[in-house]
Amino acid sequence: GVDNAITIDETGLTGNYSFREYSTAQDAQFTVDGIAVTSGSNTATDFIENVTLNLLQASAGETISLNISTDNTAIKNKVQEMLDQINNVFSTINNEMAFSGAAKGNNRLSGDSTLRTIQSRLRSLLGSSVTGLTGNYTALSQIGVTSDSSTGLLSIDTDDFNTAINSDFRGVARIFIDDTDQGTEGVAKQMADMIKEFTEATQDENGNTLKGLLEARIDGIDDSIDDLDDQIENQEMRVASYEQMLVRQFTAMEIAISQLQAQSGYMSAM
Repeated sequence: GVDNAITIDETGLTGNYSFREYSTAQDAQFTVDGIAVTSGSNTATDFIENVTLNLLQASAGETISLNISTDNTAIKNKVQEMLDQINNVFSTINNEMAFSGAAKGNNRLSGDSTLRTIQSRLRSLLGSSVTGLTGNYTALSQIGVTSDSSTGLLSIDTDDFNTAINSDFRGVARIFIDDTDQGTEGVAKQMADMIKEFTEATQDENGNTLKGLLEARIDGIDDSIDDLDDQIENQEMRVASYEQMLVRQFTAMEIAISQLQAQSGYMSAM
């Protein structure tokens, strides 16, 4: 483009030099919807929202039609990636909490209250409508996402999802994103906040630091382990002390028996 034109300063040059301009720098000129525009680069990004135009060659008078449409498959794949990650969490929780028949055996977190809380809150979030949303699409269940009542695992119906996207793309997007215009927080934003609550320390309104749910649970387990270690150490000390007492008693008894035997032998010899 014009801004990138090359100039040569001949000051200080010696000798017989001759420079010729073969091509004048100029901006690309084209029209969009009948409006004449120019671009300093053949990669134009500022004329159609979220669209990049790669200008390959000049064809004066030629009209090129662009058909810009939503890539439903790409969007659905992104949603599926999110659901897969959520399903991994549900599968891990289900495996840890499943009762194998032996209390606290292989399933050592069976009945754990923290896992039950996480599981319950995730199910509630994913099964609820987004607060403040209006229109036909306000919840995951309305765009083809269903949850297994037993395992909580999520799946998506492609036909129902495409129908929703084609009907109201913005409405579907608001289910997931944080919409400042409407003052709503979508599922993805709420889930990100929930994960922080589970994993990161926060501060209450008084400035007090509150541990994340998982951190607090881990600390609780560590405290229990430390308490058990102390109990084991105390029991070991008691056992060692009891053992020493038995040894002393046994030694005293051995001595007494030896003395009795000596007295018995002495009396027999009389």
